Amino acid sequence: MPNQQRLVALLVAACGYIIKFIAYNFLTPVVLLSFAALMFTYITLVGPEVSFLRYFSSLLPIDGRGNASINEDDIMKVFGLLTLMFFLLSVIGGWLVRVLKRIFQPAEIGPDETNASASQNPVSSARRRLILGSLAIVIIFLIVFISIPFARMAEGTSFLAMYPLFAVFGVIAIVSNAIYIGVDSLSDIVLGWAWSRVLMGQESERGSL
Repeated sequence: MPNQQRLVALLVAACGYIIKFIAYNFLTPVVLLSFAALMFTYITLVGPEVSFLRYFSSLLPIDGRGNASINEDDIMKVFGLLTLMFFLLSVIGGWLVRVLKRIFQPAEIGPDETNASASQNPVSSARRRLILGSLAIVIIFLIVFISIPFARMAEGTSFLAMYPLFAVFGVIAIVSNAIYIGVDSLSDIVLGWAWSRVLMGQESERGSL
């Protein structure tokens, strides 16, 4: 019976990682839109020379002359690569945190207190992440709005057209960030439940030996 319970817990954990990967599909557009907004501000206020982008040359289709040619396939490849990278970093970080907690967590904490904190932390953490993330996005796009009048526009065009464009980008970023936090918090709850059952099963087996 314990083996069956552990198998169920591992299957639930697998579902939790699938949910987390879905969540990071909403984080990637937040990062890309925020990065694009920051790049627009940098080019507007500093200049078109962005030498630090050479560190990202492996992600960009750049020819021998240093010119970038990006199509829809390239965008999807970059999107998928970034999503996978964020997901793997999250999984590795989650494992490290879980190992450190098991090493340094005091043995005096009882199961009731642990269950209470597990049920409260995801909600408060999601609320805090939502507030801080939304605030950061708003600040980034406010800086963009301030820098728009200083941008070099093509002849016959007005910088006023940039305001609704970046406003749409900002709304998309905020909505995507909210969805990401909600789905990611759900995955954390699922993974927390699954791994706690796996670890409880291991402890019970050790106690029976």
